[in-house]
Order: sequence, then structure tokens, then C-alpha cells
Amino acid sequence: MHLYMPLMRNNLQLNMMRIPFCIWSLVYAILFCEFSLCLELNCTIRDLQGSLPCRLHFFSKASDCDEETLSIRIPVLYENITGLDWPGPPGDLIVQTIEKRYTEEGTNNKLYPGIKLSLKPPQDASAKYLKGFVVVIANRNNKGCLVFDLSNVTWTIDLLDVQFEHELFPVRGNMQYDVTASSLPPPPMRFKRNDLRRSIVSSRWGWDVNQQYPADWTPSLSYRVFLEDDMKWTISVSFSRPPIVFNFSTFIISLIPTDFLNIQTIRTVEFQYNFTDVNRGWYKIGVNPHDEHFSYPGLCLCYRRDRVCDTCIRTETQYFKVG
Repeated sequence: MHLYMPLMRNNLQLNMMRIPFCIWSLVYAILFCEFSLCLELNCTIRDLQGSLPCRLHFFSKASDCDEETLSIRIPVLYENITGLDWPGPPGDLIVQTIEKRYTEEGTNNKLYPGIKLSLKPPQDASAKYLKGFVVVIANRNNKGCLVFDLSNVTWTIDLLDVQFEHELFPVRGNMQYDVTASSLPPPPMRFKRNDLRRSIVSSRWGWDVNQQYPADWTPSLSYRVFLEDDMKWTISVSFSRPPIVFNFSTFIISLIPTDFLNIQTIRTVEFQYNFTDVNRGWYKIGVNPHDEHFSYPGLCLCYRRDRVCDTCIRTETQYFKVG
């Protein structure tokens, strides 16, 4: 099954729970690449005066996102490199979780999860060699990719601040997505690639704050890992705000190694935290509201029908490697 696919507007009654990943409210051309689905989408560009020639392609299957396959379909982005004429990594990659309603006739008014991507060109002289980007989005079942074709752009210093954005909506709920962004064309195989990587866990599918209880709420979260001095790493964690009516004000963030020894746990009123001086190893992250009045009827923050107290739900990532 494809990682995500468009919602066809016709008279068929579609069961939304069966659609793993959809793109709504977009203008696109639908192309069929053998047994997979390809889309040509509009580019969204911020901080740009005037226009910029950009084409955006979407491929729905893992096999379509292999470098060899993409180089055949869009050869201009994978031209042979001579000397040191290739671009550096994207200047930045921002991956955010979003929640939106789908309110077309015949549908409900619940909130569904999505992903918003934003990236910039390389922030150095290598930008003049930039032909485009490939952004791979993977969950535990499959992966798809977005390819930005910028082969007709003549890069100048004034264009280095532009941001290329795209929203993927909706995505599966409570699912981890790993996002990798690379500049094109890639360097020769003998050179190291400096891809940018981010990971997020999407929020709950079909959320309705008017029909759910605080004990049902699950935060969406994102994290990234980067190297500090002396071979120590930092893990930056951020997560979504809860509905105001739930009165959550303090949150517990945990960094959990595979052996469950030396678990780092902090309480914070912020929606972002950095774990510093992290050693090599495998870890997962957990985030949940802190309920200081747990099990006290009438006072507990996480409750269900008739204010019956319950445990706050913790959102957890998959285990990931540091170092």
C-alpha cells in the first residue's frame, strides 16, 4: 500500500480510516508510474520577490525513490559531477506536525494530523550548483518522496533566504515519520553525504476536543540529533500544545536508553527541551502531561467520563541511534 495517495473527489463513499496518507486541497496532475502513483504539484515558496521556476514531483512508493530510478525519470537533477561541482546540504530542514479539519460536504469536523516541511538552499557558495532537493518521508510500512526540480534557477545571493514549503495531509495518526532531505545533484559515491534528518510522531487521528476527555489526549512530537563538541550529542525535542480546556501546564519528557538504565526525565512548562551531552547508543523519547493530582477524584487532570481519573497517555518514538 502506498505511503500516501490523493483523495479522489467522486461519488464513491471513501472510508477515511482506510486511506493511509492523503493530500487534500491541492492542484495537481495525476500520473501513473507503472504500478505506483506520481503527482506533479505546485511549489510553495516563501520570502521571494517575484517568481522562481520550480516543479514539485511526488512518488508514492519506496522503489520509486531509489536514486537510480529518480536519475532515470528526472535525469537533469542527477547529471554527472566533475571536480567538486556539487551543492552542500540544504540550509535548513524544518519538520512540524499540524492538525487540520476536513470540512467538505459529507465529512466530519474532526482534527486530522499532517506534516509541514520547509527547507532552504545551501547557505554557501555551493548553492550555485543546486539543481533541486529530494525529501524522503518514511514510516514503518513504506516510504515516499518529494522531488523539487530547480534546474532552471540561476542562484544568486539574494535567493539564499527563500524557503520551499509543502504540507502532507492527512497522515496516519500516532505514527513515527522519518524525514531525510538531500540536495541535488548528489556528490560522487566516494564523498560523504551530509543529508539532513528529522523525525516526528503524528498526533491522534480524528480528534474532536468536544467529544474527547483529557485522558485521551496524545501530544505529537518531533526531534533531531546533532553533534556537539567532544563527541557528545544533543537531542532537541519539541511537542504540540494541548487544548486549553484540558488545563495541562507541566509535562514530562523522558530520554530512555535500550537498557532502561540512566533514564533522563525532566519536568517542564515549555514545549521544547534539549538533552545535552548524550553518549552514543540507542534511545527513545517519551512525552506526557504531568498530573500532580493523579487518582484524586475531582482534582486529577487526566480523567474520562464522569471525571473518573486515569493515567495520562505518553507519546513515544521508536528507538533511534545516536552516533
